[in-house]
Amino acid sequence: MKVENVFVCFLKNREDRALLLRTFSFMGFEIVRPGHPSVPTRPDVLFMVYPIDQSSEEE
Repeated sequence: MKVENVFVCFLKNREDRALLLRTFSFMGFEIVRPGHPSVPTRPDVLFMVYPIDQSSEEE
């Protein structure tokens, strides 16, 4: 696969936002800071990213 990152997004006003943050953080996702070039500017949406380790695919 030629994928470097996996992004997820959800609305910031969701009632289960804290649960989603904990769950995706546990799986290795990190919060994307505003202004990141790979995500649109959406103040109402929270983006998280999981970087894919390319070195494991070369084996």
